[in-house]
Amino acid sequence: MVTVGVFEDYGSATKAVDELVLQKVPEEAINVIASAGVSILPEVSDRPDFGKSGGDSAGSTDTLNEKLRGQSVMGIPDAGDVLASGDQAYDIVRHTSGTFDTTASLSQKLTDMGMNGDDAAKVTSFIKNGGLMVWVTDGTKYPAKAAEVFAGFGAAMTKSVSMPLPQEK
Repeated sequence: MVTVGVFEDYGSATKAVDELVLQKVPEEAINVIASAGVSILPEVSDRPDFGKSGGDSAGSTDTLNEKLRGQSVMGIPDAGDVLASGDQAYDIVRHTSGTFDTTASLSQKLTDMGMNGDDAAKVTSFIKNGGLMVWVTDGTKYPAKAAEVFAGFGAAMTKSVSMPLPQEK
C-alpha cells in the first residue's frame, strides 16, 4: 500500500515533504506530480523568513523546490501541463504525456495503478487546478508516517492505494 497526499497549494505540500525528510524518509522515495502552474518558491536561504523562529520556512529543508526545479514540463490531456519528480511519478507522467500514447490520461493511469476511479478523477482535477500529489514509494515502511504527515500539513485528500511499487534494483 502507498499513502497518497493531495495538496491544493504548494506551501502545504512543501511543508509536508520537508517533514517527511526530517522524519528520515529518503528523498529518492518521495514522488510528486504537480501542476506546472505552481509557483516554485525562491531558494529557502534567500527568503527573508529563513531560519527565523515561527517563520514559514524555519527548519525547512527546501526538498520540494529542489525536486521540481529544472524538471521538464509535460502535457497530459486531462491534467494540463505538469512537473514530475521521483521515478514512479516520472513514469506515470511519461506514459500519459503522449510520449507513448496520445490518448492516455492521468485519471486512467492512476486507476490502472490501483486508485479507485472517482479518487483518480479528483486527484487529476486537483492537479489541473494547481494542486500537487505526493507519495512515498516504499509502501512497506512509510504509509502510516506519510498519512500522519499529510493530514498534519493540510492535505485536501489522503488515500491509501495499492500502487505497485518499483522493483528493487
